[in-house]
Amino acid sequence: MDKLAFNPVIDLPLSLLTTLAIVLHFNAWAKNRPSDINVDLQSRLPTARVRVVVLLTSIVGVCWFTNLSVWAIYALLLLLGLGIAMLMGDGGDGSGLVFIFIAFLIREWAFGFPIMILKSPQEGGMKDLAETHGKLIGVHGTATTHLRPFGEASIDGQSISVVSETGELIEAGAAIIVTDAKGNRICVRSIAYAEEGKQRT
Repeated sequence: MDKLAFNPVIDLPLSLLTTLAIVLHFNAWAKNRPSDINVDLQSRLPTARVRVVVLLTSIVGVCWFTNLSVWAIYALLLLLGLGIAMLMGDGGDGSGLVFIFIAFLIREWAFGFPIMILKSPQEGGMKDLAETHGKLIGVHGTATTHLRPFGEASIDGQSISVVSETGELIEAGAAIIVTDAKGNRICVRSIAYAEEGKQRT
C-alpha cells in the first residue's frame, strides 16, 4: 500500500485531534486577550471555531478525493511554516519559532486578522489616536456588546472597542461613561456604577 495514500484509520483521528487542539488554543488565546489588540476576541471566538473546522474538514475532503494522506499535508504545512518562521526570526507573532507561522496565519484568518491588520497603531499614528480618544473622556455612550471586560460600545456616534475600567461585567445596552483613554485603550464605567461611587463618597 502507498504510504502517502489516504488512510481513514490514521488520518481521521489525526484531523479530529488537530481540530480539538486548535479550538482549545483559540479558547485560551481569546480568554487571555493580548493587551495590544484592541479587539473583542471573545465575540469572534464562535466564528473562529467554525472557520477552522470548515478549513480542516475541507483539507480532509480534498485528501479523501485525491487519495493523499492528511498527515502528509499537515507535515508539509508545518515544514513550510517552520521555514517562514526561521526567515522572519521574531517577526509575525513576536515569538519566533515557538509559534509556527502557518498556525499563526490560520489563527489570524480565523479571528479576522486582529494582529496583522487590527493591531494597535504605532508611533505617530498612536499619538494621533491618543489625542482623538482623549477628547472622549467624560462622554456618555452605550455598551453594544457585553463587556467581559472587553467589548464594543457606541460613543459619540462611533462604534469603539472599550474595556471596563474596574473589570466589572457590563451588560449590553447599559449606559456608560468614558473615564480614561490611553493610546487605543478606552476605559469606561457603567453610569450606575459611577453614580453609586459618588453616593458612597
